[in-house]
Amino acid sequence: MPRLGEFLGYLLLFYSMDRNEPPHVHASKGRRQVKFWLNPTDCPVAYNKRVNSRDISKLQAHVVENRNLFLEKWREHFRT
Repeated sequence: MPRLGEFLGYLLLFYSMDRNEPPHVHASKGRRQVKFWLNPTDCPVAYNKRVNSRDISKLQAHVVENRNLFLEKWREHFRT
């Protein structure tokens, strides 16, 4: 489970078992979780569990800002 850092108290990560999915990032804080696709470049929400819209907006902006780094980490981990 590669960890990509923290933002707003959310742990940013992806799961090794997600190899067959398109590149994405999970943001998790307790029982709250949101998943962002890394493509297209605006990093749309894939799903949301209990994360409010204000946090989603801030998290999404952070993911967009760090998208290239997260894609690099994804490719490095999965060797794609």
